[in-house]
Amino acid sequence: MVILTLPAPNDMADNLVTTNDVKFHARVRTLLSDSFTEDTLHTQHPLIHSHADLLVAKLKNLATEPQSLDKGALVNMTDWLNFFTVDVIGDLAFGAPFGCLKTGEYHNWEAVRMRVKIRIGVEYKDAPDKESLEK
Repeated sequence: MVILTLPAPNDMADNLVTTNDVKFHARVRTLLSDSFTEDTLHTQHPLIHSHADLLVAKLKNLATEPQSLDKGALVNMTDWLNFFTVDVIGDLAFGAPFGCLKTGEYHNWEAVRMRVKIRIGVEYKDAPDKESLEK
């Protein structure tokens, strides 16, 4: 079996995606593997489905607002998919969503993360400023 890996950028520490260390990769995969068993995913399905239902309901509300009925709704799907993702991760990791879907706004932690340079195996560019996030 051939494993294709790319070195971590800018001398960052290895992670599951970039490591060339077979033992490290196996250890991290073992730690994460219980999260992706068929039983675990089956157990998580209702939680994820409830967030998907809320996402669809929010988008439907935006599409049926009086001002949207004539000319349609302009919706930033990137924001709404981020709200969904952040709330699912919050619920799975911390036992409660961050409330992004409910409020239609980024949680303070997510807004901060988007304004700083983050590195997760690859380098992302600086996110837009606060004014751009609030539009």
